[in-house]
Amino acid sequence: MLRHQAISLRQFGATLDGKSDDTPAFVRALAAGVHALLVDGPARVTGTICVDRPLAIFGSGAGPHLVWDGMPRDAIFTVRRQDNDPALFVHDVALAGLHAVRADGQAPGGMLVRAINVRGLTIADCRMMRMSLAYVSHARMSAYDRTKGSETVDPAVLAGFSASDVNDLNEDIAILGNEVDYGTYMGSIIRFNFARRVLVQGNKGRFARISWWGGGAKRLQGGMPQFLRRVRDVYIADNTISNVNGGIYGNNGQSIAVVRNMVSDTTDVGIDFEGCIDCIATLNHCRNAGNFVYSAFYMARNVRFERNYGEQDGSAADINDRLGSDPIGTPRGVCLAALRGAGFANTPDVIDVTFADNTFVFSGHDGLGRCLSGAFNRLAFIGNTMRNVVCDISTRTGEAVILTGNRLNFDKSATNPVTMLAASAAKGQISDNIVTIEAAQPAGSVAIAYAFPGNGPTDIALTNNLVQGAHPLPIAVAASGARLSGNRGAPVRTGAISGATVLIPKFSE
Repeated sequence: MLRHQAISLRQFGATLDGKSDDTPAFVRALAAGVHALLVDGPARVTGTICVDRPLAIFGSGAGPHLVWDGMPRDAIFTVRRQDNDPALFVHDVALAGLHAVRADGQAPGGMLVRAINVRGLTIADCRMMRMSLAYVSHARMSAYDRTKGSETVDPAVLAGFSASDVNDLNEDIAILGNEVDYGTYMGSIIRFNFARRVLVQGNKGRFARISWWGGGAKRLQGGMPQFLRRVRDVYIADNTISNVNGGIYGNNGQSIAVVRNMVSDTTDVGIDFEGCIDCIATLNHCRNAGNFVYSAFYMARNVRFERNYGEQDGSAADINDRLGSDPIGTPRGVCLAALRGAGFANTPDVIDVTFADNTFVFSGHDGLGRCLSGAFNRLAFIGNTMRNVVCDISTRTGEAVILTGNRLNFDKSATNPVTMLAASAAKGQISDNIVTIEAAQPAGSVAIAYAFPGNGPTDIALTNNLVQGAHPLPIAVAASGARLSGNRGAPVRTGAISGATVLIPKFSE
């Protein structure tokens, strides 16, 4: 309905020839109080256009409709209140069918929309070339000082956010069916901060990511479990993303669903939850990440990775060189799933992560892929299929581990002695797994291992596991009181286990 009511920008003096500066025409249109604006030719824009009230802007024709010739860090449209009151919001802004390009001769930069304090923002069916799409933030974010946080002080509260409710966030944001080709590492489909009720669906991003931030995830920066998660109620689905640092990731979220996305060729992570609660990644297809295809960092309570496909072929080890970016950590291009407690090792009941019914594949020429873990309270791998991927989640800071119903198949050889399936915790269950080893492995390798060197009561069971194939390896157990029964296909060795045979080399925390 609004599109039919839209008034052409030409009526406000725009030439729409892609050469003359049409920024003043936008200013005149907004000053005239239009509610819907039609851009039906290439408008060259040299400065940010401020929107402080409900407005719809539509593109008409093939485009481009907007040629951005402004500063690389600025946006074509900035949505914010003129008084910058952090308690108030601009409502009901929509942009649809706009094709925006960075001006010829200018390096990639800029974005379509930067919104500060918005409720009701829709961006649909827009196309960005050598530009990002959207950034949503909050006026209180400038007062968020991570260094002032502690285990009992939330920096968000110091910045003016409520300590008890989330009624002060951005909300009702929909990013639908857009295409972004930033042209070089790295741009954004959207970055949204301090927001709830967010829908990001059906977008395509080349050199463009989806990310969120609801405050710092580290212990002293806002990540403690008793503090509110200030990104929440988010659905990210059916997006295609490639050639960025991370595909879909963020800090301090709650109730986030990441569903049916395709992510490839990232320098750091594919899909990552940091400091998040009650989140799920399901039915995603991710390939080739420099560090981790699927991961959870810091506090991660009730986080599930379920029915996803993950693959590494080793090529992401040098992806930062190919994309012209600095490396993040030590990219190796081999890890399919990872958990990193990163400072929460001694915090009870905050790291609870499950990987269930996923398919993890290492298709590289040399060596094997890996699943790794740092500190956790509870970690479960249930019903996963792994091809040439070892799952060694041994750590001195794990409390309870479940490895059950997984299928591991190896037709490639490791380059060093490995343990195909391993754990170490005071409470643990390794049961009903099948490890099929068709390729000879280095001397000292083990099919299944459990090592718990600590003292005190334990509850450890290795039951009904099967080791098979042309080159079966032993099961090794170094944990007092472990219950062993029904394991088949390989000898079970108990007692001390020599160092290299159990733990594969770890990435640093």
